[in-house]
Amino acid sequence: MTRQLPIVLYRWLTAVVALAAALALAATLALAQDQQPQQAQQPQQAQQPQQAQQPQQAQPTPPTPQAPDVGKAGRTLDQLRGELAAIRKEVAVPTIPPDKLAQERQAADAIRIEALAAQADLRKPTDDFTAQLKKLGEPPAEGSTEAPAVAAERKRLSDTLALLEGTSKQLGLLAVEADQVASSAANLQRDLFIRRVFEPSRSILNPALWYDVFAALPSFAERTDVLVSGALASDASAKRFLSPGSSLALGGFAALLFIMVAWRLNVRFTRQGATSTHNNLPRLWRAVWVTVFTVGLLVAGFAVAHLITNLTGGVGPRLVRVLIASEKGVVWLSGALALAWGVLAPRNPAWRLVNVDDNTARRMVGIITVIAFVFSVDHVVSTMANVLFLPFDFTVGWSGGVAMVLVVSIGMLLRASRASKEGEDELEGERQYFFGWTAYLLQILWLFVVAAAIALIFGYVAFAHFVMTKLIETAAIVSLLYLLHHLVDAVVSASLDTRTAPGRFLRTTLSLGETGARRLGLFFSTLVDLALVLGGIPLIMAQWAVTWIDYSSWMQTVFFGFKVGDITIDPANILLAIAILVFGIIATRLFRLWLDRRLLSRTRMDAGLRNSILTGSSYASILLAASIAVTAAGVDFSNLAIIVGALSVGIGLGLQSIVNNFVSGLILLAERPIRVGDWIAVTGGEGTVKRINVRSTELETFDRGSVIIPNSSLISEAVLNWTHTDALGRARIAVGVSYSADPEQVEKILMQCASANERVLNYPKPFVLFMAFGDSSLDFELRVYIPDVNYVAIVASELRFAIFKALKEAGIEIPFPQRDLHVKSLPENTNFSQPAMKTSET
Repeated sequence: MTRQLPIVLYRWLTAVVALAAALALAATLALAQDQQPQQAQQPQQAQQPQQAQQPQQAQPTPPTPQAPDVGKAGRTLDQLRGELAAIRKEVAVPTIPPDKLAQERQAADAIRIEALAAQADLRKPTDDFTAQLKKLGEPPAEGSTEAPAVAAERKRLSDTLALLEGTSKQLGLLAVEADQVASSAANLQRDLFIRRVFEPSRSILNPALWYDVFAALPSFAERTDVLVSGALASDASAKRFLSPGSSLALGGFAALLFIMVAWRLNVRFTRQGATSTHNNLPRLWRAVWVTVFTVGLLVAGFAVAHLITNLTGGVGPRLVRVLIASEKGVVWLSGALALAWGVLAPRNPAWRLVNVDDNTARRMVGIITVIAFVFSVDHVVSTMANVLFLPFDFTVGWSGGVAMVLVVSIGMLLRASRASKEGEDELEGERQYFFGWTAYLLQILWLFVVAAAIALIFGYVAFAHFVMTKLIETAAIVSLLYLLHHLVDAVVSASLDTRTAPGRFLRTTLSLGETGARRLGLFFSTLVDLALVLGGIPLIMAQWAVTWIDYSSWMQTVFFGFKVGDITIDPANILLAIAILVFGIIATRLFRLWLDRRLLSRTRMDAGLRNSILTGSSYASILLAASIAVTAAGVDFSNLAIIVGALSVGIGLGLQSIVNNFVSGLILLAERPIRVGDWIAVTGGEGTVKRINVRSTELETFDRGSVIIPNSSLISEAVLNWTHTDALGRARIAVGVSYSADPEQVEKILMQCASANERVLNYPKPFVLFMAFGDSSLDFELRVYIPDVNYVAIVASELRFAIFKALKEAGIEIPFPQRDLHVKSLPENTNFSQPAMKTSET
């Protein structure tokens, strides 16, 4: 029975919601005809007094022709001043309720936004009149006169511009005042919150606390009965809504709907699947889908019920607060149970997302059920206590009891969770377990539990209740966001996998390779992670004393900009500038690709000239995009003199080398003494130029190593460029023959070998030089020209092979150096019968 309790409770809750939605739908059909005539008559009755009052209202003063926007801004200024004065008066009341204080703070923030918007509307007409005034030129000097028409126009423009600037400054001042009022209200809110949370009361060990709770229970029941009975007695539509015939008919319909929904959810909870054991996507999707579907079904049902209730006349505001609290409790309980069952899967280990055994999973689901039930009932009872004006001692005692139950339950849950193995990425086959990182948070969670228990003992019931309830809400939000994060990763991986139909379709349609698919998946995953973080942080912080009004104020400040000293930072313009810069970089790369493949590839330009054109056009395009982005960000170029001055000092002190390399890179691109593909030899090495950047040049050696050379070195030092003007090169092959050889025969053999090689040019002609009479040989040198200097080593090797073969066939010896060793003194035991020793070396 214990194992079936959560699913049974879940089914009953679903049935209640379905019943409520069905009853509301039937009530709409029954009362639509009665309500429509009444609603049609009300606008006609209300319209006549308004029409009678219209002639009595004072017509607004039409704007002056010179400044069409000043009149509207002035009326807005007067209206906002009156509203701000009323808000300031309300906030100054010492006994203002927290709800009223929050409303006044929100209203003050709205006034600030409206004032800033009105001030922004005046910028364009102010700029227009300023430009018109500049067109008239400087006013004449003293003693000089100008045409009367020009003087009159100058006066009109000056007066209008002064009026616009004055109104704009007043609106800015009003925005500052509204911000100050909102800040005062925020400080009062924080003070009230701190006093409420840390207000001491009686300890839970005090029996008087529990006596007051039980003593208030009869009053609680009596006032609840009066609330419901009064609402039914004063609402005829509610009586017809709850008539026996309607209840019976709609109950049957709700029961049928409940059976269908519960059956479907039960199938989702218990079905087995072959792919669920080895695939993370179905397991994650099941947990998220069940939770979202359950919460969405309940919210939609309650929304329809409220809509129908409002159409049929509605109920009293006090009963509405109780109903809304009950609906929130049902949604919280159902969503928590669905999330727990989706993650722990106590009846089917194949769907489980955490690394725990079956007994631990069932125990954790049972504890979570108790926690969710107590949390939901506490929300309903707390709301009813405020609506029914129950004694304060009852609220304190109830909060203490709830906090005590939650402390014990959460402690049991933390103890049970220790059975899970550490390591989030521990795999069993291809199945991945999640939530392993929670093992590192157990100590922190235990601190919260212990702090709440100590607070209950010493009488800080409100603090303990606050900590436990907010801890539960935060855990639910984090768990759901965490599941969504991994679900998106699983969906992206499955969508780009070549083994799936969507993956094959996307790769074929978008022509994606492995690298492109990986980058696309990383982009979408990162985008969703940012959305979850930006949406999850406000949700979590809103549970811990940060209100939505704070976030609204922060976002509006970000949108309208803020000041740091004398500098105005406008994040909207900054984001626009970043977007323009990113778009410019993408457009630059596309333009470079088009220029290279479509235009330059069809010309006969060498690679170096093409690279210079592409590099120069890329830098020019990026510079243009950066200029447009800086202009869009609102940077005042008149202030760039200060920046340039600071940069000049920095260049003089520490940026000389960077600027020198930058200028040298521009010189290399313009003069082109070195081009991409050239074979050069410098101090750092010898190889082929692969890339010329603004700061440095990349040289690839013949051993496939990369040498990064500063551009200033290529300008200031000597550089050997084998392919600067053309690729023509010369190879030199040194040959030594014995003194017995005929020099003319050797020359003839060398020339024959040169003529036989296909890579040797006939013009310039190859030739042979008799270089010297060596110590042991006659030294010759064959010099030949080849069309491509990159083949010098290959041609020299081929010629050496041919020369060695030809000389050997002709019987000409290639001698090696010989040395004679003469010993002047020998040891006494030397054997003189041995012949003289002769050594030779090569």
